[in-house]
Amino acid sequence: MLKDAAKAVAQKDGEKACGYLTADAQRQAVLSVGAAQALGDIDCATLVSRATAFLTPLDRKQIESLQPTNVNVNGASASATLAGQGTSVQLNLQKAGDVWKISGFANAVGLPGGG
Repeated sequence: MLKDAAKAVAQKDGEKACGYLTADAQRQAVLSVGAAQALGDIDCATLVSRATAFLTPLDRKQIESLQPTNVNVNGASASATLAGQGTSVQLNLQKAGDVWKISGFANAVGLPGGG
């Protein structure tokens, strides 16, 4: 699921990428980039589409190559890190039925397109 989420971002597919996030994580994504202030009231899918619009092919490849590490499962919650090539982001996960979703994220380092 984590690799699929990264691939959706790399492919600039905001609908699919946001489908891997809980509603709270979608709000966190919008707030963390200051999108609400800069772009008005936008949804997660629009945010991903706009944020990835200027990714280079190398940026996209770097995002797609991220690998899950340090996966720790505790019942219906888990934590993991997506990492690779000097890039990492810590993720919290929550199980909803049979599906895992990203419920939060922190300590993003070296993400492409971040300036």
